[in-house]
Amino acid sequence: MDELLKKLDTLPSGYISKKTIKGKEYTYLQYFEKGKLVSKYIPAKKVKFIEKKLALRKELEKEVEELSDGYIPMVPVTKRELELTGYIMCGDKIAAKIYKGEVVSFDEKIAPFYLQRNKDAKAYFASRCVDLSRNNARALLRSLNIKDNDDSIIPLYVNGCSLTDNVWFKPSGAVTKYEELKFGKNLYGDASLNGNKKSYPFGACRTPEIVTPGRFEKCWKFENNHWYLYKKENRDEMFSSLFAMELAKVIGVNTVKYEKVDDCLKCKNFAEEYNFDPIGGLVENVDDLVGTYNELKKLNKDVLKDYLKIRYLDALTYNVDRTGNDMGVLRDRDSGEVISLAPNFDNNYSLVSMLPKLDLPANKDPMVLAFVDFIRSDKETKTLFKKCKFPKLKKDTIKKIVLKVDETREDIKDIIDFVYSRFVYIKKHCK
Repeated sequence: MDELLKKLDTLPSGYISKKTIKGKEYTYLQYFEKGKLVSKYIPAKKVKFIEKKLALRKELEKEVEELSDGYIPMVPVTKRELELTGYIMCGDKIAAKIYKGEVVSFDEKIAPFYLQRNKDAKAYFASRCVDLSRNNARALLRSLNIKDNDDSIIPLYVNGCSLTDNVWFKPSGAVTKYEELKFGKNLYGDASLNGNKKSYPFGACRTPEIVTPGRFEKCWKFENNHWYLYKKENRDEMFSSLFAMELAKVIGVNTVKYEKVDDCLKCKNFAEEYNFDPIGGLVENVDDLVGTYNELKKLNKDVLKDYLKIRYLDALTYNVDRTGNDMGVLRDRDSGEVISLAPNFDNNYSLVSMLPKLDLPANKDPMVLAFVDFIRSDKETKTLFKKCKFPKLKKDTIKKIVLKVDETREDIKDIIDFVYSRFVYIKKHCK
């Protein structure tokens, strides 16, 4: 399909028109551009060439239409949807009733935590929107012919659906079922990842790209019956992500598996069978480690150890960018029960990407100090931290990780000393 679309982009569109002026016949290629009819004169010697190109285009368009069975058209947002009056659904169950963007009532068993805490449906959908500050987001919206710039409205072009949960918006009076709203093949990955504007003969199609937040250029690709997220990163960001992943494996932290593909990191959607509910929906301040711990404790005590592990990894790697969307819980799609903490992911803003010189001592590192204070905040937390039984981190182990990720780095010794010093400081102060 991609090859067919590339070929179509190189071919002329429109039709040939002939006019007789003062007894002489002239040939024109006529096509619409930005809503206006354009006529372009074709020299006699090029007429047959253009005719062949137009005939080829018709053949390819026919092939594309036959292959487009898996591409689901995108429907314009209705007035009822703009009013945000109706229901927020989990699958085909009502999770919350909303009136003009405000949550009137909700089912505390299945409703997203953000809605339960803030009762603001408009802000909830805005949190699911593609980051409009991304350069490629504008190319993506142009490809989809979306003229809205309201981040609470854009997700409604796909009913608010996402690949990481089964939450969606159902306007009052609608008879739609969740099964009808699933994403088909994704045509707009290239526009989202690389900024290439595309248009297709069968019109705009539903795409998960407009409900994928985050500042980095990224896209979803469907491969081997699974969705994979591709994200562009520079050398330091990519190193930091891959180093954190490898270190996580060593110290026993559940983490996503990243794979380097050209200038991107690729990972499988870890929420295929669950609803990923971001930690930012549960707490106001994700940097309040004690407060977040206590809120998670109310949901499921079994997730607390994994929370400590991820925060330990953050302290070792100076991950200062653990936002409300970069951590969360996995919930059962039917019952809403919290099953586990989501695996560690999104570590590109850590280590060398945030501190190129790595010249911050461990005893002055705010990430380390905050973590130590958190562990020492009460006896229960300190006991649970000891039960994690983190292995002794040796310099040689850290060196092996660095070399595995990127053996060409010139700051290998600095990275080893940086991480090791944090391990030593935390071990000393969390006895």
